Amino acid sequence: MKAHVQSEKLTLTLTLTLTLTLTLTLTLTLTLTTNAINVFGWEKGVIVYHISKQHEALQRINLLLIEKAGKTHYTWIKDLNRLLHDQSKYEGRKSFCDRCLHGYTNEALLEKHKPLCRGIGQTAVRVEMPEEGKNKLTFQNHHRQLPAPYIIYADFEALTTKFEGPELDPDQSNTQQTHHHEACSWCYIKVRCDGLTEAPVEYRGPDAAEHLLRALEEEERMIKKVPAKPQDMLMNCEDTEAHRSATTCHVCDGPLNGDSVRDHCHITGKYRGAAHSACNLKLRLSPKTTIIPVVFHNLRG
Repeated sequence: MKAHVQSEKLTLTLTLTLTLTLTLTLTLTLTLTTNAINVFGWEKGVIVYHISKQHEALQRINLLLIEKAGKTHYTWIKDLNRLLHDQSKYEGRKSFCDRCLHGYTNEALLEKHKPLCRGIGQTAVRVEMPEEGKNKLTFQNHHRQLPAPYIIYADFEALTTKFEGPELDPDQSNTQQTHHHEACSWCYIKVRCDGLTEAPVEYRGPDAAEHLLRALEEEERMIKKVPAKPQDMLMNCEDTEAHRSATTCHVCDGPLNGDSVRDHCHITGKYRGAAHSACNLKLRLSPKTTIIPVVFHNLRG
């Protein structure tokens, strides 16, 4: 039996050889208005080539595409479940999904699986519900809530120098470069997390970009020394009373239940609130991982 699949049409050529040396050849062409075609292949086991997008209620015709010595032909799969039966160790009757070839021990489980396998936009999905007690997600990266200990705001000034560029080639571009921007000066200011600023740092002269990078590297080196020597805690009477009456952790909002320590900013020394000891440790600043944002004015191109 040979069959060709194209646009949900099936052409079957049947050759029947009878014992009385009589050969009957029948050619039948069906337009599958009430049927759908699935095509499978074989590569060390059954694989899926094509699954019909026709409605699931329509009768399915399963074909196996066999390739050998450069030639291919289709074979009708009479029972897909029997063909796939040895793909698992379960010896009883199994019902297989024609999309993912996963086997189930009864039809009810297969029918429950089909809507998930069809998924959204013909993409299979799998629903896994979390275990009881593990079905709640809480924010854990509390150190991400801390402001950067320092931030640097910088700006370049540049001279526009005219130069003779290559001749314009209309076939390549309609834009010709005539001027070059060369950095001639810069200025930056360092701001601490509590708003305290230091005097602006300025430079004017040749190789401005290189001098700025060296200056920023020196600022980084100086800033990363600060977390290594945290400031002592500064508490007033109000802070002391607030800590004594606190019932929740100011970091995770969970109940303290007797586990309460005083959390303070290691940069300014300011008291921040009562916290669990574990939450307090999460807010430690490390010189190796401290990020120093540098914000430039209109730094594009």
